[in-house]
Amino acid sequence: FHSRYQRMRKIKSILGIHYIRKRNAAGRLRVLFLVALLLRASMDFSIHLECDKLLGAGTSGKVYRVASSIDGCSYAVKRIQLRSAEELEVAKLEVSCHSLFRRASVVGYRYAWVEPGSDGETDLCILLDLVGGELWDALLEQPPSPAECASWSSALLDALAAVHEERIVHRDLSPWNCFISTAGATGTRSIQLGDFGLAARLPQVAGAVLCGAEQPGCPPLDESALGSPFSAPELGSSEGYAQPVDVFSCGLALFSIWDACGAAREADDDADGVEELGRSEALMERVEAVKRECKLPSSWLAPVHVANLIARMVQRDPTRRPTAVECLAALHLAVVTPPVAPASVPATALTNFKPAVALEASPPHPEGARRKPVRRRPGGLSVTRALLTRLAECRRPLFRASSTSSVTPESLPLPTAHVAEPPKSAPPAESVEPMEC
Repeated sequence: FHSRYQRMRKIKSILGIHYIRKRNAAGRLRVLFLVALLLRASMDFSIHLECDKLLGAGTSGKVYRVASSIDGCSYAVKRIQLRSAEELEVAKLEVSCHSLFRRASVVGYRYAWVEPGSDGETDLCILLDLVGGELWDALLEQPPSPAECASWSSALLDALAAVHEERIVHRDLSPWNCFISTAGATGTRSIQLGDFGLAARLPQVAGAVLCGAEQPGCPPLDESALGSPFSAPELGSSEGYAQPVDVFSCGLALFSIWDACGAAREADDDADGVEELGRSEALMERVEAVKRECKLPSSWLAPVHVANLIARMVQRDPTRRPTAVECLAALHLAVVTPPVAPASVPATALTNFKPAVALEASPPHPEGARRKPVRRRPGGLSVTRALLTRLAECRRPLFRASSTSSVTPESLPLPTAHVAEPPKSAPPAESVEPMEC
C-alpha cells in the first residue's frame, strides 16, 4: 500500500494535481480514490488498443503501431516520457498544435491521454492516423514521377500554409518528418506533414519572433534540429527568427523531391546502377550544397516555375523569402493550363447557317392590350434616360412640369462628370407642382 501511494503521489505531482495532505488512513484512501478515477478515465480508451510493434524512436518519444479492438483499424501511438511538470506543459503544446488541423496534407490527430509508463514514469500518449514510411526513404527506394512531384509539392505547401495561418512555427520540417501513404485501391501515393514535437507558437503581436534555442513554454532545440541539413541558417539565432525558417526548410525538401525524380538532376549525373547508400549520399551532398550556397546548381534541369520558386525559398535573407501562401499561389498559377484559342470559322459557315429547329414566332398582341415592358439593364451615360423611359412606359409620371415647359426623355441632357466649381448664387427655380403619389 505504501509503495502504491508513493507512485500515485509521484503521478499527481507530475500532473500538477494539488491536494490537502491527510495524516490519517481515511484521507489517504480518498486521495487514492480520486487519482484512480482520473487514471481510469484515461486508461478506458487505451485498454482497447493492442500494441503491435515499434515503428520508430526519436528524441521526444517512441512511436508504436496499435490495433483497436473496437473498429479493427490500425493506428499509431506516440509515447512521450514525462519526468516533470514542465515536460508535461511542453508535451501539451505539441498536442494543442497538432489538434488544430483536419486536412489531408497533415497527419491525422485522434486523441491524447496520460498513463503510467512501464518503468514507473508517466507517459503522454498521442493517438494518430497510421501513415506510411518517411519521405526520405521513399525518395531512395522508389523515386517519384513528375506528376507525383507536382502533387507532393502542392500538398506540402498547403500543409505549411495551414500551420503558419495558426501562427505556428514547425521548426523541424524535413523529409524525415514528412510521410508517404499509398492508397490501397489505386496505389496513388500522397504526402503528409507530421511530428510537431518542436513546434512553437508566435505571440499575438505583429512582427513577433522567437529568440535563441530555448524559448519559454516551447521545447528546446537540440543538436539534431540545429544541425539538420534542412534547417535554416538563422534557426536558433539570438537575433530572432520566425516562420521564414520553415519556408527555407520546405524549399530544401522540395529540392530533394524534384532532384530525386531524375528529371531535375544534373545532365552529367548518371544514377543507373548506383546503390541506395550511394544515392543517399549523393542526394545529401546536393542538398547541403544548396543550403551552403543558398542557390540552386546552374545545371539543375527542373521545370522553370519550380526552379524559380525554390530559388526564392532558399534565399539567405529571411525577409526576401516568400510566405507559404505566396509559394502555394505561385505553384498553382504556374501549372494552370492556358485556354485553347478557338479555331477560325470561315465566313461562308456564318452566312449559310440555318437552325436545326424552326423557332415559332410569338403571337401578336391583341388590340388595346397593354404590353409588358421589357426590362433592360442600362449602362454608361444613359442611366437617367433609360430610367425616365421606363417610367414613361409604365405611365407613372415622376413629376408634372409647368405648362410652359415640356420635359421628355429625349430632351434631357446626358449626365457628365462632376467638376468642382466655386459656389455661385443659384438661379430662381421654376415652379414645379408636387409629385403625384
